[in-house]
Amino acid sequence: MNYLDFHTHKRNYDDVICINSPLNFEDYLPQKEFFNIGLHPWRYSNFESLFKSFQNTILKHKENKLFLGAGEVGLDRTREEVHLSKQIEYFERVLNFLKAQEVTMLTIHSVKTHHEVMKLLQNINRGNKTFNICIHDFNGTYEEMMSLSSKVDCFFSIGPTYYKNNAKIQKVLKEIPLDRMFLESDEANYCIKDHYQEVSNQLGLEKKELAMQCMTNFEIFKNL
Repeated sequence: MNYLDFHTHKRNYDDVICINSPLNFEDYLPQKEFFNIGLHPWRYSNFESLFKSFQNTILKHKENKLFLGAGEVGLDRTREEVHLSKQIEYFERVLNFLKAQEVTMLTIHSVKTHHEVMKLLQNINRGNKTFNICIHDFNGTYEEMMSLSSKVDCFFSIGPTYYKNNAKIQKVLKEIPLDRMFLESDEANYCIKDHYQEVSNQLGLEKKELAMQCMTNFEIFKNL
């Protein structure tokens, strides 16, 4: 029985299929696990110097069979180093580059920016589905989840924010369709299998059932 860790910055366990998302993509050497390459919004203060390197790294690895897509990329309203309007400009440049290179899978970092992320993705899609999208470590309201679902047809990954006091995701978890759900460890120290146990308990499922569903979702996500 394998478990999927949809988004992690750490190598994991023998019976876990990991999607590695290196924070410092410039130094990343592909191993034996699936991987994404992303330009994290926390690094936007150095965007101009990093963007070219990001482009070159995508071009270098895009034919690798273990390369899945871009992640994490996105916006973060809580980071004050770069104004949100500038973040939006940078993110749009990233999206246009990825669209031109036909990199279709996106793992999105969105902190208090779900509306802005949705508008950008809608604009770039322009009536045609360009990207397969997952909002990683999702923490939004029911209304935000429904709006994202209907307008950009995305998946949602449940991560460490779930364990924070009064996290929105605690109230929304049961409303997320099972066929649009992933689980992840991100930078947390917990065992992903324990995370599956906690989430499956809350959903009234067997841990094995949830793990199998997430693996099915992954196969669909890769082939949309």
